[in-house]
Amino acid sequence: LRVNVLERISDFYGVNAWHFHLSQGLPMLMGTMAPLIILAVATDQYSSWILQFVIGSVVANSLLPHKEVRFILPALPFLMMLAGQGYRVLVTLVRLRWLRKLLFGMILVSNLAAGWYFMRYHQSGPLAVMDFL
Repeated sequence: LRVNVLERISDFYGVNAWHFHLSQGLPMLMGTMAPLIILAVATDQYSSWILQFVIGSVVANSLLPHKEVRFILPALPFLMMLAGQGYRVLVTLVRLRWLRKLLFGMILVSNLAAGWYFMRYHQSGPLAVMDFL
């Protein structure tokens, strides 16, 4: 704490705007689950304590000048809890069985596609350059 806050050594590794976690970090963490999380926050009265923790951790980390997405990773399990609550709300609203299966399939396919992209192509440069070193 002394080194990063008082002596500001972490500033040498980059300084981001105060809204970095809101504009880039949270959307990256939520990913394809963002609609379900928004649905849970909008409809579920029991999600407020989870949301308070997420907002608290984002605000606390936004006060520091050096920001990285990994600093708010502890909020990810709570975001997934909200996504689960959003899915529960969605399933209770949709009465047609085939539509429920379609929604589940869309969520599954979107996550598998994102996982395949990140596993195969995203930041693959360091691995590709190893053949030339």
